This record gives sequence, C-alpha cells and structure tokens, in this order.
Amino acid sequence: MLNKLRLNLTLLNTIVLVIILLAISIFLYFTMQINLANTVDRELALAAEQLNTYIDYFDDLQEGYPNDPEKDQEYNDFIQKLLNENITTVVWDEEFNVLRSSIYLQLPNNILNDLIKYTFQNDNLGGDAVSYNYDIIDLSIHTNAYANRNGELRVVQTVKNMSAEVGFLDWLFQFLIIAMVIGVTLSFVGGYILSGRTIVPIRKSIQKQQEFVANVSHELRTPIAVVLTNLDVVKSAPKEPVEDQMVWLDNAYDETKRMEKVVGDLLFLAKADAGQLNLEKEYLDLSYLITNTSERLMPLAAKKNISIYNTIDERTRLYADKMRLTQLVIILLDNAIKYSLENTTITISTKEERGLYQLRFKDQGVGIPVEDLDKVYERFYRADKARSREMGGTGLGLSIAKWIADEHDWRLEISSEAGQGTMVRLWIPRENIRMEE
Repeated sequence: MLNKLRLNLTLLNTIVLVIILLAISIFLYFTMQINLANTVDRELALAAEQLNTYIDYFDDLQEGYPNDPEKDQEYNDFIQKLLNENITTVVWDEEFNVLRSSIYLQLPNNILNDLIKYTFQNDNLGGDAVSYNYDIIDLSIHTNAYANRNGELRVVQTVKNMSAEVGFLDWLFQFLIIAMVIGVTLSFVGGYILSGRTIVPIRKSIQKQQEFVANVSHELRTPIAVVLTNLDVVKSAPKEPVEDQMVWLDNAYDETKRMEKVVGDLLFLAKADAGQLNLEKEYLDLSYLITNTSERLMPLAAKKNISIYNTIDERTRLYADKMRLTQLVIILLDNAIKYSLENTTITISTKEERGLYQLRFKDQGVGIPVEDLDKVYERFYRADKARSREMGGTGLGLSIAKWIADEHDWRLEISSEAGQGTMVRLWIPRENIRMEE
C-alpha cells in the first residue's frame, strides 16, 4: 500500500512539474519568437524609411541625369550596412519594373520573380513584415508604397534572410525539449527518493498503530481471560457460599479494575490526540498540591515502608491546570512507589538551573536501563513487562505524563541507571513560577 502511495506521489509531482515546465517552455519559446519578429519588423521598417529618401535620385538616374558620386557612395554605404545585417532591398516602379535591387548580391536571381508574385498577388503592401519561404531560405519581407515627387507610385521592399533567427528558434526548441526530458527524469528519480523519505513517518505511524492495536488487544485479552476463568470457577460451584468464592471474585474484581484503568487511560489519550482536552490554568500552591496528592498514595507507600519527603517551599505558586498537574504527580509518584525498594525514600524537591525551574522526583528503586530511556514514553512500553503487570502497570502512564508536560510547555526528562534509582525532572519556564510573600 505504501509503495503504491509512494509511486502515486512521485507521479503526481512529476505531472505537476511537466505541466509547469511545459507552460514555461511554451511561454519562453513564443515570447522569444514574437520578440525576434518585432525586432526584425522594426529593422525592416527603418530600412524602408531610409531607402525611401533615395527614390527621387533613382528616378533621376532612370531619366538620364548624371550620377552624383557623393550620393552613390552614401547609398552604397547604406546598402552595405544593410547587407551586413542580412537585409536586402528592392525598389519597384508603378509597372512593377525593378528600379534598384540588392537581392542579387545574396540570393539566387530566380527568387526575384517569385518575390514579385508573392508580394503583388497576395496584396502584401500594408507595411507589415510577412514571412516567405523559398526552398530552404526563410525570408521576412517588409513592403511599403511611396509616391515620388512626380506623384508616381514606387514600392520599396526590405528583405531579411531569417536563417539565423530560425536556426536560433530551432535550437531553443530542441534545448527546451531536452531540458524538459532531463528535468522530468531528475524529478521522477528525485521525487521517488524524496517520497520514500516522506512516507517514513507514515510507515512508522502505521507500524505504531498496528503495535498499539496489538497491545490493546493483549492488554484487554489477558484480564478478560482471567475474569472469565475465575467466574467459570464460581459458576462451577453454584451451591458454595459466597465467602468461599471470594478469592475468585476478588481476582475477577481486580482484573476488572485494571481493565477500567486501561480503558480510562486509552480514552484520555484518544481525546488528547483529537485535541479535545483543554487546560484551565491558574496559580496553584505547589507544595500543598504535592502534599495532598502524596497523602492519597500513602497506603500504597506504607505497604513497602516507603517515606515521601516534600521539600518544596510553601510560598511557591505554579501556573498550571490543577486537574492535569494532579494527574501528572500521581503518575510520577505511583511509578516511584511501585519501582522503589522497600524501606527507602522518595524525595520531591525544586531547583533553579539555566534560567528554568526544576520540579524533581527522586526515588531509590530498581532504576531503568539506559538503553530503555528513549522508549519509556511509548504507549504500552514497559522495560520489565512481567513485573510491571504484577504491579498493575499499563504502560500508558508516562505517555500521559509527557502529554501533560508538553501541553504546559514543560519538558519531562528522566535519568536513571539499572539498580541506581530514577530522577524525573520537570523543566518549567521561570515565568510560570511566582513566590507568595
């Protein structure tokens, strides 16, 4: 499923890129084509205007007037300049006789006749450049009609060999095609690699979801089996007094309570994930809240002769949600009591460090192996599953504790070594703390 998703993401990205590159290529190509055409049109129009100034001189020569050497030199220089720019010229009289032409200098003579037909048969006298193709030669032709001083019609044509411009456009077209092919290929390969990285979190999420479902099934299947087994024993002896069946009923009751806790924790995490839990913060008497919460857990601590010491300054006020803070303290103290050795102490203290306020829970218990410290916040994770189950743990407590800390913008940190006890630190921004006088 994920491989198909990966391929679909890659194809989608590639298609989008193809559309973008195609649009850019079309825009660039036609923009360049239009700019070249406009530039050539302006060049030919300017050349025609300049050539028009020699029309009367050409008529004088036709009528037998002597040459003007200075005028001839000026005209020849002008024509040479145009030829250097691949522009040739033709001047026609009103009977379509050629008065002056420079086309023969660059093009075969038979083009001249075709040019006459193309120009006059198609009524291309409007002053705009038109395209004309002769064999393998591409031309752009600008035609204008003028009147000489005697009022006679004279047609001036300026012609540019467009082979260089057409060659450039062909090169540009090929370049854009090659660039698109390379770009699309690189996009597909790169997109496939990047999409593989993109779906890594999805893959991990699905894996965690599968593990979560498996863990939930396991956590509920075991107590349900225990409850059913004990109730089957009770049902097998219906005539036995209730007091004789209490051991089986107590077992079923304990497992039912445990299921209740698992389901309650799961519902809490589900609401947390859905963003349905809101915090109602206020300044709380931290020392009093810790003391009050500790007293609720004293029966559990007394079974192992564990002492809980609260050394927090009574003036300390913490800006937090009372219900969630109490829940957090219960989770941390409950874990500390369960995993502490008998006849030990649990110390709750505060400390300022690096501009932050620390709320610390220190026990003298079995500790947590270093390699497991990064996993303790995972749902249903327990370093010693058998022992945790015996103590009634569900593996959800620290996940809930971390969520509460994160929602308050605190940082939950656990440091421990196997057999050396555990230190839990809550790093709290200093602005969340104030001291009452």
